[in-house]
Amino acid sequence: MTNGTAYGFFKYSGTKQEVEAELPYLLNDRSNTKTPSELEITVIDDFDQLNKDSGLRDTAQEAKSAYNYALKAEYKGGKTFRNSEAARELTRIFQQMSQCPLYEPEIEAGKEIDFAVLYEEDGKYYFAE
Repeated sequence: MTNGTAYGFFKYSGTKQEVEAELPYLLNDRSNTKTPSELEITVIDDFDQLNKDSGLRDTAQEAKSAYNYALKAEYKGGKTFRNSEAARELTRIFQQMSQCPLYEPEIEAGKEIDFAVLYEEDGKYYFAE
């Protein structure tokens, strides 16, 4: 992985475009989430895009059975960030997602938002808590 990168896997019954449309709300409300402006988020609906890294590839292939989307959080710019910092911010974004209109039908139906955030540290992959 590159400077400050993490991946979050989640299940959503809507379209990729719906998720992308909600991202500005989640990222621009930086006062609540305290998301640094250098953090870029990409929505991934084809887990085969994650095959470049063997450790990530194995986990992504396993995630396909439980999740249908991933968010890639990556810090851009001159400042150096750790992958664990990107994972922490991505976890906050998922927590914020549970309060946005994207998931209202699921929440009203009593379903919990299920997600898993993965990052690499010293050549090993970890799930963020």
